[in-house]
Amino acid sequence: MLNQITSPIQKFLDPKSRCVIALDGTSASGKGTLAKLIATRYSFEHCQSSVFYRQLALERLKDGTTDLYSEHVTRMTSIIAAMPEVRAQLLAPQQDFLKNHNRVIMEGRDIGTVIAPDADIKIYITARLEVRAQRRYDQLIANENVVNYVDILANLHERDERDQGRDAAPLMKAKEAIEIDTSDIGIEEVLEQLVAGIERL
Repeated sequence: MLNQITSPIQKFLDPKSRCVIALDGTSASGKGTLAKLIATRYSFEHCQSSVFYRQLALERLKDGTTDLYSEHVTRMTSIIAAMPEVRAQLLAPQQDFLKNHNRVIMEGRDIGTVIAPDADIKIYITARLEVRAQRRYDQLIANENVVNYVDILANLHERDERDQGRDAAPLMKAKEAIEIDTSDIGIEEVLEQLVAGIERL
């Protein structure tokens, strides 16, 4: 009989092993970049839990906005994501996605604590507020949006307070999560720290 793969690092590295990664963290901390890199390099399906909320926000706005990632939709998403009834409504679809895929990295704010508390690997990514604001500013400018850094800084600060202070599934680090501060390091170093952390699990 073949030895069963049970350690987190074996599951992470073996493209045929079932593995669920819960990736949580603050806005603009680098979650998406890390998730995409992991998905490509280690054969995972990448799922953004925010898409479930953004789609609902877009439907509620009904003002001609079509960009899921516009600042308008982003602000509305943060507001509706704080509503307990909305989070309850979107719990099952997210968990169904995890059940129906063999290898998934799901990013969000309550994945390791609520959506996938039994995830094989839990990660918590953060960065200093000013760094995150600059990243978001650069991203929006690159996409030819007219934005103001000070406004973005204020919006991120407001979103942090709302995400961390809401009654329903607040943003917090899961007890078993590997925490990485991405403020002063590049994506490859983030990945190196992550793999080292998984090896210690």
